[in-house]
Amino acid sequence: MRDGSTVFLPRKIRLERQHGLAAHEIGHFLLATAGMENSEDNARFMAGALVLSREDFADDVIRAKWDLHRLKTWHPNASFEMLARRLAQVERARVEIVDAGRRRVVVGPQTRREMRAFEIASGGYRRVIRVGRAD
Repeated sequence: MRDGSTVFLPRKIRLERQHGLAAHEIGHFLLATAGMENSEDNARFMAGALVLSREDFADDVIRAKWDLHRLKTWHPNASFEMLARRLAQVERARVEIVDAGRRRVVVGPQTRREMRAFEIASGGYRRVIRVGRAD
């Protein structure tokens, strides 16, 4: 994807994925420039921060009552995964992402509280994203 100072994005992927990949690669560049740990987790955090500013997004999370589908209508350039991960960064939350019945991503502390499940179907994939307040 990266070649020096140029970012190459595949043309045959969803537009929101292109936005996320560009923000992710810019995150790598910013981390390297700042002399910070240039890890995938840090670049993913930077991508979320670039696309979804903390203060505005935190307000939107409250207005949307943690509804990922509503957040998606307000932030069409962010993927559902980016929205869920960013939610866990601005709120004390637990996020679980399940692809094809297998839990793939877990973000945030354990919770004994009920979690909301959002079914996401787009193109050829199906996933469930569960979000809930952490203990």
